[in-house]
Amino acid sequence: MSQPQPVAPDGALHEATDVSTQNPFAEALDDAEELLKYAAEVGKPVPPEVVRNILAAREAAATNNDNQTMRSNFYAAFTQLSSICGDVTARTIRNCSAPETLRSLARNRRWAVLLTLFIAAVSVVTFVTDDLSKKILADIASANADAAKLRIGLSDAEGNPAKLDPHFAKDSPCALIATPPDPRRDPVIRGIDDVTLLQQFTATNRELLGRSLKLNWVILNWECDPFNLQHCHDPAHDEQKPPDDLNQRLQINPSILNFGAEVLCKIQTYQQIRTFAANVQGDYASVIGAFGAFLLPILYAWLGSYAYRLREFGETIRHRTYHPSFADSARMITAVIAGAIVGLFNPSQGISLSPLATAFLVGYGVELFFRFLDTLINFGAPTRTSGPARL
Repeated sequence: MSQPQPVAPDGALHEATDVSTQNPFAEALDDAEELLKYAAEVGKPVPPEVVRNILAAREAAATNNDNQTMRSNFYAAFTQLSSICGDVTARTIRNCSAPETLRSLARNRRWAVLLTLFIAAVSVVTFVTDDLSKKILADIASANADAAKLRIGLSDAEGNPAKLDPHFAKDSPCALIATPPDPRRDPVIRGIDDVTLLQQFTATNRELLGRSLKLNWVILNWECDPFNLQHCHDPAHDEQKPPDDLNQRLQINPSILNFGAEVLCKIQTYQQIRTFAANVQGDYASVIGAFGAFLLPILYAWLGSYAYRLREFGETIRHRTYHPSFADSARMITAVIAGAIVGLFNPSQGISLSPLATAFLVGYGVELFFRFLDTLINFGAPTRTSGPARL
């Protein structure tokens, strides 16, 4: 007795099997009856003669009474029935209810949902971090202007520009906040505007530092903050402790005993924060720029291909024309390739679409994108001129 041949999985190419183990006529009878059942379910009219020939062939095969005439009539009826059913075949009908088809549908649906959730999460994070990045740039611009106003506004009791003592340049101004000033030469508060401006400047420092620390966390603490508040990539930095005078660097002493020291301390603190914030913002712009230009289009194109695949899945299952094919996985790979190069070629010129929306449409209709590339290549190809060929 011959051994049964392994059955290739759905979507795979079926290898040639031993003819002695096959019974094409019996398989054709099963397929014909499957199509008859389908035609009856959907209400397709089938000529009575076709039905009689198929049923007669089944009865003859059951009693081993089949002959050449009967088989000829059967195949003629089967051909006519297949023409009536169109794209629906016995194989596609079975594929629609096969366990492998249900597993494939569940797998595609699961990947589509996971990919959608991942893209949505990345989009939300990117929206928040982009807002942080823009506010950091705005804070730097605002603090630069306030720092200039505060420094120029330092004046003595008569309102003349203060001649600062050299010790302000040699020593840290933050260490001189509690030192009583010399009223004859050191800066003094002229009015409520000086205090208000200093409060605004100090608040901007705190906001700038907080936003920079959050954005630095997004880029995995690549930059080391000036006050050792985060772990970073430098082990030596992590061993240090935050400065003891951090509070007076970021807050105004309520007494404002030494106005000049307060102002210069906050400006010095701002310079440290500004360097850190500018480095973080630059690193983030580079990372998110590369991510948005290269990885996100691939993900959106991949999502578009899943959307097309699920839509096609639903259409073919509903019409009983589903047939698994290697073209499904090939389309996914093609969509990824198209998403990778969509930034180089913008097929949506003249249409108000973002690059990511274009990537999604390219993944959904990948054939149109490659048709665009073919048109572009043919447009740039040199035209042949008549005449003898030259070597």
